[in-house]
Amino acid sequence: MSLAIPQEVSQKANLSFEGRFASSAFQLTGPQALGTASGDKVKTETIPKWIMSSDTHTTYAEDGAVLVDFKKGLCYRLNVVAARIWITIESSPDGITVGGIVDALETHFDVGRQQLEEDTSHWLDKLRRFGLVHQRIGQIVDSS
Repeated sequence: MSLAIPQEVSQKANLSFEGRFASSAFQLTGPQALGTASGDKVKTETIPKWIMSSDTHTTYAEDGAVLVDFKKGLCYRLNVVAARIWITIESSPDGITVGGIVDALETHFDVGRQQLEEDTSHWLDKLRRFGLVHQRIGQIVDSS
């Protein structure tokens, strides 16, 4: 299936990679114990997991992907790296950590881990700002 995108729309919503972005915003670690009304301890994850928004349709090509946000009426063009990040998030319905995304990227690109971490943080920030992905923190992992 081919999707034609008007050039002016593609240019306005272009998410093409334009440099490096390093972020330490994704370095929360370890489970945190929270008390309940009965005094039991509940462990929750404090590592943020990335989840895609539900109003998006994706078309993939050799050079990346096109995301269509039907609710907003916008199209976004992703390069190969961003498309691989999107696929990784899409295939993880319960969410995936930055480390998990970078692990997946390592199997597809012959680039150092630090560069993949920087690229992943950059793209997640862009996708988040456009409302295409969001973070989930605090999922219950053990109630014993």
